[in-house]
Amino acid sequence: MNAQSENRQAGFTLIETVVVLAIAALVFSVGALSLSALKGRATPMKSASEIARLMNAVHMSASRGTSALSVVIDLKSKRVTAAEKSGVQLPEEYLLSVVVGRETVTDRKSLEIFFLPDGTSSGAEIMISGPIGDKARIDINWLTGLARVSDASR
Repeated sequence: MNAQSENRQAGFTLIETVVVLAIAALVFSVGALSLSALKGRATPMKSASEIARLMNAVHMSASRGTSALSVVIDLKSKRVTAAEKSGVQLPEEYLLSVVVGRETVTDRKSLEIFFLPDGTSSGAEIMISGPIGDKARIDINWLTGLARVSDASR
């Protein structure tokens, strides 16, 4: 064996290096896409935050006006809406439970939470449960009318 044939067997060829880099780039891009899909996925906490923002916006509008405003929660379609505001649609697999006053409501078709011009509200507690056991809770204080989100999984 001469020196030239020993050098040919010592390292990687250009084609082998390009193939390895292409495979690494493919694995990296698939991982990045999966991560971005998980990041954008709806969770009970994200949904609860959207609902709380809607509730607080209606509270502010009612406080500036002269008449009561309401937010409608449709338990069958799992949609929360308010007049002149875009609503929040919960994913189909979520469970939704609402306590208004002292009554837990899970089987009625829809209910309303009222926000009054003096800053008060009818108050409520909304529980959102995800399919993997993650939960979020929204408390709407009847005295202040403000909605507050908390993690109910703990």
